[in-house]
Amino acid sequence: MTLALDKNALRMAARNWSLPEGEDAHAESEKVCRRVEALEAFQAARVVMLYWPLSEREVNLGYLARAALALGKTVCVPRVVWNERRMDAASIPEWDERHIVRDGKGVPGPNPTLPVVPDDQVKLVITPGLAFDPHGGRLGRGGGFYDRFLVRVGGAARVGVAFDTQIIAAVPMDRHDVYMHVVVTPSWTIVAPPAAENTGPVPA
Repeated sequence: MTLALDKNALRMAARNWSLPEGEDAHAESEKVCRRVEALEAFQAARVVMLYWPLSEREVNLGYLARAALALGKTVCVPRVVWNERRMDAASIPEWDERHIVRDGKGVPGPNPTLPVVPDDQVKLVITPGLAFDPHGGRLGRGGGFYDRFLVRVGGAARVGVAFDTQIIAAVPMDRHDVYMHVVVTPSWTIVAPPAAENTGPVPA
């Protein structure tokens, strides 16, 4: 079986994993946020890249976003440019759905009027995923948008966030995949080994 097939099989399996719902999802998300808030990388970063969740099956970062804004940090969310296969960081003035629009593919992103932040200003990227492993390996949705973005902001700290059941023994990784420096769940803060310095190369 090829690596691509391994990944696709894992993505299919991830759809059936038991994840928290409703009030439990909210409570577990806040636990993740509090753990991230305690990280030195979060405390030091003046510009942080978060994300607006696609669904309840992703960690909701509302608590962390409001904490960052209260500290005077610049909070960004991804703007996907589909025809260029790229993702940019756009700053958001407050964590409110009024500033979020769903594009033609149903992906939530910043209002088009919100400004893009230069790559070299982004110092922390909070990254969602379908699965992570203790080595910092991440399974995304297959588009490579985060991998390419993380290469562009190579100096930024990379923190993956997930629920406990999304941590597995090993995520299939190839040379294009970018490792996380830290993976955070409601129960664990996992600091990845030095191999997590891998950042590519990732094709355009």
